[in-house]
Amino acid sequence: RSSREEMRALRGRRMAMIFQDPMMTLNPVLRIDTQMIEAVQAHESVSRTDARARARDALGMVGIPSPDERLQAYPHQFSGGMRQRVVIAIALLHQPDFIIADEPTTALDVTIQAQILAEMQKLVAQNNTSLIWITHDLAVVSRLADRIAVMYAGRIVESGPVSDVLARPLHP
Repeated sequence: RSSREEMRALRGRRMAMIFQDPMMTLNPVLRIDTQMIEAVQAHESVSRTDARARARDALGMVGIPSPDERLQAYPHQFSGGMRQRVVIAIALLHQPDFIIADEPTTALDVTIQAQILAEMQKLVAQNNTSLIWITHDLAVVSRLADRIAVMYAGRIVESGPVSDVLARPLHP
């Protein structure tokens, strides 16, 4: 069993979670820069200026235009898809070892979804990051995953290499 401090050190720095609903992740009364700077400084001893620069770069990486200006905004000033991109940017701030992503591209248009998928693939390859991608979108799975686990009624009913499971599914 891990202590509370050990788990806090792991969350955010070594592992990250991207939820489907960004409004459950973002604090509606804090500006985006405050939330992103706090996320960096919670795990690293860096100046506010350096943390803000990383936040700006992360917003740009996920396709948010004018990231310097958007850092000054509140979550309600973003569309649903833009809020989701902010959440993904926060998860990527520390280049974590492990990411759990729960339908993170559902609210995004196809172009931005492709950009996010490409960035996630790049992160995984560059940093040897493990990724659990929870989705109903088999097209995303076929492009992103090496292995797949199919769940039904809360249980894994089949798993294996993506090509095998998609070509010869054992479960409807």
